[in-house]
Amino acid sequence: MNTLYPIVNIKSTLQIKSSILLYTSKIRPLITYICSIWALASSIKINKIQILQYKFLRICLKAPWFVKNRQIHNDIEIPLLQD
Repeated sequence: MNTLYPIVNIKSTLQIKSSILLYTSKIRPLITYICSIWALASSIKINKIQILQYKFLRICLKAPWFVKNRQIHNDIEIPLLQD
């Protein structure tokens, strides 16, 4: 996430559609691979990975703090990791 932050930060000129495409093509496959490896992990560990997904999507969409994470997922139609 540290290496991608300069590309998708709030001051970035990258369009929202491009940053979502970056997420779905590069980041999401890595996260889902990690989840399949950690299928037997505790819900706390899986929740930490979900928090990483929330943070990246919030940065990509430039969403303000008061927008709920569920609303972000519903708007861009990306399922939660638990789903």
